[in-house]
Amino acid sequence: MSSYSLANDRRDTIYMLKIVRGYSLMASIRSNLSAIKEEIAKTGNSDRVRLVAVSKTKPAADLEVAYEAGQRVFGENYINELVEKSHTLAHLSDIKFHFIGNLQKKNCPKLTTCKNLSIVETVHSEKVAR
Repeated sequence: MSSYSLANDRRDTIYMLKIVRGYSLMASIRSNLSAIKEEIAKTGNSDRVRLVAVSKTKPAADLEVAYEAGQRVFGENYINELVEKSHTLAHLSDIKFHFIGNLQKKNCPKLTTCKNLSIVETVHSEKVAR
């Protein structure tokens, strides 16, 4: 077998592993979302609950998998990750982001560039809130 064939085999294997990981991740996310939604339904207050999936340190591709499984609201606590993911996933029309980190004044200009930012949950000080 030539080295060219080995290289192609490796690429095919990596591609297949990515597909398997994608299916496995989708199944896991679907299962977890279903279980959480069942627990929320048991409270009798499901109309008053908003499920925010904390997505810090997860790649945008994983968020897209969660989106495809039905999750629409994601929480980020790092400004740079939030900005990057919001632009990468802007094509998902009803995705929403919450900033759940500690917002400092120096990061306010970055935050204004986010796509689909729905809520800022926390701020560093009252001065920043104004």
